[in-house]
Amino acid sequence: MKDKPDTRELLLKVAKEEFLYKGFEKASMRTICKNANVTTGAAYFFFKDKDDMFCHLVVNEAEVILSHIVEIENENKIIRDDKKISLDSAIDINTLQIKGILKYMYDNFDVFLLLLCKSIGSSMENFYDKMVECFKNLNRDYIMNKRDTGEIGVYFDENILHNLVSLQVSAIVEPIRHQLPREEALKQVDVIARFFYGGWNELMRLKKA
Repeated sequence: MKDKPDTRELLLKVAKEEFLYKGFEKASMRTICKNANVTTGAAYFFFKDKDDMFCHLVVNEAEVILSHIVEIENENKIIRDDKKISLDSAIDINTLQIKGILKYMYDNFDVFLLLLCKSIGSSMENFYDKMVECFKNLNRDYIMNKRDTGEIGVYFDENILHNLVSLQVSAIVEPIRHQLPREEALKQVDVIARFFYGGWNELMRLKKA
Protein backbone atom coordinates (compact mmCIF):
# COMPACT_ATOMS: atom_id res chain seq x y z
CA MET A 1 0.00 0.00 0.00
CA LYS A 2 1.15 3.49 -0.84
CA ASP A 3 0.59 4.83 2.67
CA LYS A 4 2.40 2.03 4.54
CA PRO A 5 5.69 3.92 5.09
CA ASP A 6 3.73 6.96 6.30
CA THR A 7 1.69 4.82 8.68
CA ARG A 8 4.82 3.22 10.11
CA GLU A 9 6.50 6.58 10.66
CA LEU A 10 3.34 7.99 12.23
CA LEU A 11 3.20 5.06 14.64
CA LEU A 12 6.84 5.59 15.61
CA LYS A 13 6.28 9.32 16.13
CA VAL A 14 3.27 8.74 18.37
CA ALA A 15 4.99 5.85 20.15
CA LYS A 16 7.96 8.03 21.00
CA GLU A 17 5.66 10.60 22.56
CA GLU A 18 3.88 7.89 24.55
CA PHE A 19 7.13 6.29 25.75
CA LEU A 20 8.60 9.66 26.74
CA TYR A 21 5.45 10.53 28.69
CA LYS A 22 4.72 7.20 30.40
CA GLY A 23 7.87 5.11 30.04
CA PHE A 24 7.96 1.71 28.34
CA GLU A 25 6.18 -0.25 31.08
CA LYS A 26 3.13 1.99 31.33
CA ALA A 27 2.86 2.83 27.65
CA SER A 28 0.00 1.13 25.85
CA MET A 29 -0.10 -0.15 22.28
CA ARG A 30 -3.83 0.55 22.29
CA THR A 31 -3.24 4.19 23.25
CA ILE A 32 -0.51 4.55 20.65
CA CYS A 33 -2.81 3.20 17.96
CA LYS A 34 -5.70 5.40 19.13
CA ASN A 35 -3.55 8.55 19.07
CA ALA A 36 -2.21 7.64 15.64
CA ASN A 37 -5.73 6.83 14.40
CA VAL A 38 -4.48 3.40 13.34
CA THR A 39 -5.95 -0.02 14.12
CA THR A 40 -4.01 -2.37 16.38
CA GLY A 41 -3.96 -4.83 13.50
CA ALA A 42 -2.14 -2.29 11.36
CA ALA A 43 0.37 -1.66 14.17
CA TYR A 44 1.12 -5.36 14.47
CA PHE A 45 1.67 -5.49 10.71
CA PHE A 46 4.70 -3.22 11.20
CA PHE A 47 5.87 -4.26 14.67
CA LYS A 48 5.86 -7.59 16.49
CA ASP A 49 4.98 -5.99 19.81
CA LYS A 50 5.52 -2.93 21.98
CA ASP A 51 9.15 -3.87 22.59
CA ASP A 52 9.83 -4.11 18.87
CA MET A 53 8.39 -0.64 18.44
CA PHE A 54 10.58 0.71 21.25
CA CYS A 55 13.69 -0.92 19.77
CA HIS A 56 13.02 0.63 16.37
CA LEU A 57 13.20 4.03 18.07
CA VAL A 58 16.49 3.51 19.90
CA VAL A 59 18.60 0.57 18.76
CA ASN A 60 20.60 2.29 16.00
CA GLU A 61 21.75 5.16 18.22
CA ALA A 62 22.54 2.75 21.07
CA GLU A 63 24.81 0.75 18.77
CA VAL A 64 26.54 3.91 17.56
CA ILE A 65 27.46 4.93 21.12
CA LEU A 66 28.72 1.47 22.08
CA SER A 67 30.86 1.34 18.93
CA HIS A 68 32.16 4.84 19.69
CA ILE A 69 33.25 3.73 23.15
CA VAL A 70 35.31 0.96 21.56
CA GLU A 71 36.94 3.51 19.24
CA ILE A 72 37.73 5.78 22.21
CA GLU A 73 39.37 3.02 24.18
CA ASN A 74 41.44 1.97 21.17
CA GLU A 75 42.66 5.58 20.98
CA ASN A 76 43.43 5.50 24.70
CA LYS A 77 45.58 2.39 24.32
CA ILE A 78 47.79 4.34 21.92
CA ILE A 79 47.88 7.33 24.28
CA ARG A 80 48.88 5.15 27.25
CA ASP A 81 51.78 3.69 25.26
CA ASP A 82 53.02 7.07 24.06
CA LYS A 83 55.42 8.38 26.70
CA LYS A 84 55.65 11.75 24.93
CA ILE A 85 52.04 12.66 25.72
CA SER A 86 51.81 14.77 28.88
CA LEU A 87 49.12 14.37 31.52
CA ASP A 88 47.51 17.67 30.49
CA SER A 89 47.44 16.58 26.85
CA ALA A 90 45.90 13.25 27.81
CA ILE A 91 43.22 15.06 29.82
CA ASP A 92 42.50 17.35 26.86
CA ILE A 93 42.07 14.32 24.61
CA ASN A 94 39.79 12.63 27.15
CA THR A 95 37.73 15.82 27.41
CA LEU A 96 37.19 15.84 23.65
CA GLN A 97 36.24 12.15 23.75
CA ILE A 98 33.59 12.69 26.42
CA LYS A 99 32.28 15.75 24.60
CA GLY A 100 31.95 13.61 21.48
CA ILE A 101 29.75 11.16 23.38
CA LEU A 102 27.61 13.91 24.90
CA LYS A 103 27.24 15.83 21.64
CA TYR A 104 25.92 12.72 19.91
CA MET A 105 23.54 12.07 22.79
CA TYR A 106 22.24 15.64 22.67
CA ASP A 107 21.89 15.43 18.88
CA ASN A 108 19.59 12.48 19.60
CA PHE A 109 18.31 13.68 22.96
CA ASP A 110 14.89 11.99 22.98
CA VAL A 111 16.43 8.64 22.03
CA PHE A 112 18.89 8.67 24.92
CA LEU A 113 16.27 9.95 27.34
CA LEU A 114 14.26 6.87 26.36
CA LEU A 115 17.26 4.58 26.80
CA LEU A 116 18.44 6.00 30.11
CA CYS A 117 15.17 6.92 31.82
CA LYS A 118 12.20 5.28 30.10
CA SER A 119 13.35 1.80 29.06
CA ILE A 120 12.56 -0.30 32.17
CA GLY A 121 10.68 -3.42 31.11
CA SER A 122 12.00 -3.34 27.56
CA SER A 123 14.81 -5.39 26.03
CA MET A 124 16.88 -2.18 26.00
CA GLU A 125 16.65 -1.52 29.75
CA ASN A 126 20.26 -2.63 30.23
CA PHE A 127 21.73 0.00 27.90
CA TYR A 128 23.47 1.84 30.75
CA ASP A 129 24.93 -1.46 32.00
CA LYS A 130 26.17 -2.19 28.48
CA MET A 131 27.99 1.15 28.45
CA VAL A 132 29.62 0.31 31.77
CA GLU A 133 30.59 -3.20 30.62
CA CYS A 134 32.01 -1.84 27.39
CA PHE A 135 34.25 0.67 29.19
CA LYS A 136 35.18 -1.92 31.82
CA ASN A 137 36.05 -4.73 29.42
CA LEU A 138 38.23 -2.49 27.29
CA ASN A 139 40.18 -1.26 30.34
CA ARG A 140 40.31 -4.48 32.37
CA ASP A 141 43.54 -5.98 31.01
CA TYR A 142 45.49 -2.73 31.30
CA ILE A 143 44.33 -1.92 34.83
CA MET A 144 44.58 -5.45 36.20
CA ASN A 145 48.08 -5.73 34.76
CA LYS A 146 48.99 -2.56 36.67
CA ARG A 147 47.59 -4.19 39.81
CA ASP A 148 49.41 -7.48 39.27
CA THR A 149 52.76 -5.74 38.66
CA GLY A 150 52.38 -3.71 41.86
CA GLU A 151 51.82 -0.36 40.18
CA ILE A 152 48.48 -0.14 41.96
CA GLY A 153 49.46 -0.72 45.54
CA VAL A 154 46.02 -0.74 47.13
CA TYR A 155 43.45 -3.54 47.19
CA PHE A 156 41.82 -3.60 43.77
CA ASP A 157 39.47 -6.18 42.25
CA GLU A 158 36.75 -6.60 39.62
CA ASN A 159 34.08 -5.10 41.87
CA ILE A 160 36.11 -1.95 42.48
CA LEU A 161 36.82 -1.67 38.76
CA HIS A 162 33.10 -1.98 38.02
CA ASN A 163 32.18 0.62 40.64
CA LEU A 164 34.70 3.18 39.40
CA VAL A 165 33.76 2.72 35.76
CA SER A 166 30.07 2.94 36.67
CA LEU A 167 30.71 6.23 38.47
CA GLN A 168 32.49 7.56 35.41
CA VAL A 169 29.72 6.55 33.00
CA SER A 170 27.10 7.94 35.39
CA ALA A 171 28.87 11.31 35.43
CA ILE A 172 28.79 11.36 31.63
CA VAL A 173 25.08 10.55 31.25
CA GLU A 174 23.66 12.43 34.27
CA PRO A 175 23.04 15.60 32.21
CA ILE A 176 20.73 13.58 29.95
CA ARG A 177 18.92 12.03 32.91
CA HIS A 178 18.38 15.47 34.45
CA GLN A 179 17.59 17.03 31.07
CA LEU A 180 20.17 19.78 31.44
CA PRO A 181 20.65 22.23 28.57
CA ARG A 182 23.28 21.10 26.07
CA GLU A 183 25.61 24.03 26.79
CA GLU A 184 25.56 23.37 30.54
CA ALA A 185 26.26 19.67 30.02
CA LEU A 186 29.28 20.37 27.82
CA LYS A 187 30.65 22.85 30.38
CA GLN A 188 30.74 20.05 32.96
CA VAL A 189 32.94 17.82 30.80
CA ASP A 190 36.21 19.61 31.60
CA VAL A 191 35.72 18.96 35.32
CA ILE A 192 34.54 15.37 34.80
CA ALA A 193 37.49 14.48 32.56
CA ARG A 194 40.07 16.04 34.88
CA PHE A 195 38.53 14.46 37.98
CA PHE A 196 38.43 10.91 36.67
CA TYR A 197 41.67 11.03 34.70
CA GLY A 198 43.38 12.42 37.78
CA GLY A 199 41.85 9.71 39.94
CA TRP A 200 43.00 6.88 37.67
CA ASN A 201 46.43 8.46 37.39
CA GLU A 202 46.70 8.69 41.17
CA LEU A 203 45.87 4.99 41.51
CA MET A 204 48.68 4.14 39.10
CA ARG A 205 51.11 6.04 41.34
CA LEU A 206 50.26 4.11 44.50
CA LYS A 207 53.25 1.78 44.82
CA LYS A 208 53.36 -1.02 47.33
CA ALA A 209 55.44 -0.18 50.39
